[in-house]
Amino acid sequence: MITSDKVYQGFQATVVMYGPAMIREPEVAKRFMVGYVRGVRDYLDAFFGGKDRERAIDEIQREGVAVPREIVAGGIDPDARLTVDSIEAILDWWQRVGAVQQKPDVRAMVDEQYVDYAVQRLGSAR
Repeated sequence: MITSDKVYQGFQATVVMYGPAMIREPEVAKRFMVGYVRGVRDYLDAFFGGKDRERAIDEIQREGVAVPREIVAGGIDPDARLTVDSIEAILDWWQRVGAVQQKPDVRAMVDEQYVDYAVQRLGSAR
């Protein structure tokens, strides 16, 4: 088994979307994103850096998520930034196979203000 980012370089494995309730509470949205970026970095440290991997798996499974020990998702940016090119490539494929009639403008939908805030607070992982 290989991870998705090995099949397609930079494959977007995760997306965080904020709904109207979160947008109405920008301070909550900022704090959430700081916590999310910390979590992303802990996950990457555990599964790709070898730091406390077994403990991380145990904690995930304790939460009721059935994650086999040998399967770990890749393709997550340590600063939680989207790989828009990857999303557009997937949409191109979906359009070619007829699953999507008209592609949305992904770049117009991406707002990085909260991830920018989190990276400013935590420092860039790159």
